[in-house]
Amino acid sequence: MTILDRYLLKRFVQVYLIAFISLYGLYVVVETFTNADDFLNGEGGPLVLMREIAIYFSYRISYMFDKIGGILTVMAAMVTLSLLLRHGELNPVLSAGVPTYRLIIPILWGALFVSVCMGANRELLIPRIAGQLQMSPGANKTTNDDLEPTLDVASLIHISGKRLNFANQSIELADFGLPPAKVTEERLITLHAKEALWKPNEYRRPGWLLKGVDTDFSRLNLTKFGKTVVYAGQSPQDVFIATDVGFDRLYNRDRNFELLSTFDLMRRMRSHSFTRVSIRKQSLHLHSRIIRPVLDLLMVVLGLPLIIRRGAAGLITNLAFCSLALGGVFAIDQGCAYLGAANMIAPDLAAWVPVIVAGTASAWVSGFIRT
Repeated sequence: MTILDRYLLKRFVQVYLIAFISLYGLYVVVETFTNADDFLNGEGGPLVLMREIAIYFSYRISYMFDKIGGILTVMAAMVTLSLLLRHGELNPVLSAGVPTYRLIIPILWGALFVSVCMGANRELLIPRIAGQLQMSPGANKTTNDDLEPTLDVASLIHISGKRLNFANQSIELADFGLPPAKVTEERLITLHAKEALWKPNEYRRPGWLLKGVDTDFSRLNLTKFGKTVVYAGQSPQDVFIATDVGFDRLYNRDRNFELLSTFDLMRRMRSHSFTRVSIRKQSLHLHSRIIRPVLDLLMVVLGLPLIIRRGAAGLITNLAFCSLALGGVFAIDQGCAYLGAANMIAPDLAAWVPVIVAGTASAWVSGFIRT
């Protein structure tokens, strides 16, 4: 790596960190004042309040990095190239015989490193703190009454309850309805439990462990299929119900799958427990997650000829053209996502169209670059 490469990479990192800290700081200020009443309702003095606020926002650093990391990559790359042009550092480099596209190599390495960090954050960290990310603001506010009853399409088991507990991913005062003919031999049976704990790998299957059930397991007249989804617990008042409908499906059901790892997302897409609409949205999100690093790199390549454009009137004009082009690709990306979610185009096509457009546009504008 040459001195010029290190110089550009250092500037890219500086711009990226400054932009992320600034945007996250703005988010903290706005979110704190918006939910001030929720934070102040907790018990304890100022130190306890500050501690709860610090814990709440420390978890959301990971979530914000996943959401705006790609946008900041493109922004940092454009600012780095703009500063190179603004400070008159481009002409000496070109006079030395360095190709213009050579300048983008360290920036692409920086963008690739950010993509790797985002992937590790998405696959390793976010699934571990998913419960914390779903908590509402406020001191020790680990429960939420906005539970959305859900039906397991495969077994027709209905899942509901009083409230959700994000701390241990459980349902308080849970109700599980076992349908007749499908799971039970007789009438509809509703299992009322004091608590239902989400167990991702109990009996080598994901499901809910019902604690303190009001109906003894021996009294359940299960069908042949029912015996494959309903199991006895360690005590007569414990029942395990195998299902792929997890904790995230009971609150913001069609948004919380973004907190899953790619492996869990692919496993859920192969399950028969979800509706076609849900599977389609998860498929669209999976394709978008896979192609996102490629699209970010193409956006950087697209912006370079528009910022360092030959015969341009000035830097402001270059930035305007660059912003217009990148904004167009972003609009196409959002439009395709909407069409894919609305079942108007295939999910894979909705995810790949922006990549095709960005790649084509990058090749088309490559002749505009100053050499």
